[in-house]
Amino acid sequence: MKVLQILLLTVGLVLFATIFGKVSAQNTTKGNSNLAVNRYSANSATNVEINKCGNQNTNRAANETPISNEKPQINPEGEYDFNFGEVPQFLKIISTEKTVTFPKHGKVKAQVIEEVGKPFVIRFVHGYEDKLISQFVMNQNSFIREYFYSAVDPKIRLKVIQIEGLPSPLVHMVIAQPGGSDYSFWSALFGEVNGKIKLLTPPTTTFSWEGGVQLGDLGKGNGVGVAIWNAIWDDNESHHGEHRYQVEFYHFNKKLEKFIKAKQIKTKEKYETPNQALESLGLGFYHDAVRDFPEFLEYRENY
Repeated sequence: MKVLQILLLTVGLVLFATIFGKVSAQNTTKGNSNLAVNRYSANSATNVEINKCGNQNTNRAANETPISNEKPQINPEGEYDFNFGEVPQFLKIISTEKTVTFPKHGKVKAQVIEEVGKPFVIRFVHGYEDKLISQFVMNQNSFIREYFYSAVDPKIRLKVIQIEGLPSPLVHMVIAQPGGSDYSFWSALFGEVNGKIKLLTPPTTTFSWEGGVQLGDLGKGNGVGVAIWNAIWDDNESHHGEHRYQVEFYHFNKKLEKFIKAKQIKTKEKYETPNQALESLGLGFYHDAVRDFPEFLEYRENY
């Protein structure tokens, strides 16, 4: 009888130790997982989404991917000086930041939020409090980062500019998407109009390697605004051969508080380079504003 009691007691102790060990291991694993996520998170911010109409919906997002303030540094070559191999692929980072002083909001930080597999987000926060003012999802499929630190992924930069005759100051955003035989670019302007920070340009201000963007004086009686030029790749034409070109003109509409396409012109003849095409239209003085970003000069070296 005593032997049976001892045997049952031994079995009970073994079962207790086994169950307790599994529970402890699970808790430890869960704790380590939380640490792995949270060590990159500077804070648990309120998630603010702004839809295409600019309406704000604010809620506390328990599962929102943390935004890290552990910002990568940009080296002179324009690449991230940051070991993304050690960073979880779900991480959001503030990759670029510029300070701008608006008439109403005062000192504001324009920030670029990057996350793998998702569009770039441009957000504006108060310079002293980091309180969110507004943010914009730059949602075009051809300008989405698929990896970190990849030569074929898009790169984005911001520059604060002032143009007489337009809302001032403006934040000029350029996204460059490297490709095999061509590049894609997206130029956009943000500004403060009637006390609100807005995306002022439409999503059509994109162009290829053979294109470009003029900001300010559009010449030939076209006023002040934005001009986008592009090659027209017709059938039976080689990619880097002679093309006709088109130029689109955008003027700022104060009533609508955004840039509106005013007109479009095309060359009658084909030209080998965009500079030749612009000269033929009397627009040879145009300066491609992408060249104001040193990091993108390598993409413009042939034009």
